[in-house]
Amino acid sequence: MKKFIFQIVYFLMLVNVVKIYAADEKTPINLSIYPPITIFEEAKVYGIDLGLLGTQSKIVYGYQYSLFHSRVNKCYGIQESWIYASADNIYGIQSAFVTKNKTCYGLQSGFVCTSETVLGVQGNVTIFSKTNYIKGAQFGVLNICREDAQGAQVGILNYAGSLRGVQIGVLNIIKNPKIIPVMIGLNISW
Repeated sequence: MKKFIFQIVYFLMLVNVVKIYAADEKTPINLSIYPPITIFEEAKVYGIDLGLLGTQSKIVYGYQYSLFHSRVNKCYGIQESWIYASADNIYGIQSAFVTKNKTCYGLQSGFVCTSETVLGVQGNVTIFSKTNYIKGAQFGVLNICREDAQGAQVGILNYAGSLRGVQIGVLNIIKNPKIIPVMIGLNISW
């Protein structure tokens, strides 16, 4: 019983030290059950941001993880969740069953991936990848780049508004082609 009480007191002291450290909203660790039930609301995390059901922070420099939902404005590092991960900007890796962001500089992976701009790789074991602009590669069953694709699209169905690169798939479509709009197998446009 003494050991249990000591552990509780130690944990409460640790939480208070972290709160003092985070008086300017910066913290090395943030723990939450689901926003807003968290140690720090909308914190700037320089380390680890962990959530049981969900977590939400302004900026994460390091690692953010939760079982169901991870949300961050800017992530420099890794953002993961089993179900849903969303961010305004990702500089590193974003991974979940469903991933969504405005801009991704790095890797966005999941079963369903959506982004406005990708500079890097979008895909993995995806059924659906969608973006407006991509510089890099899209991998998935269905790859959609509504505007400008620069790089490669690899999947069963590939669609690009315009393409400077390669499409490899069963059906490859370019809305504004320089040469051929629809090809089976391989489509190239420079």
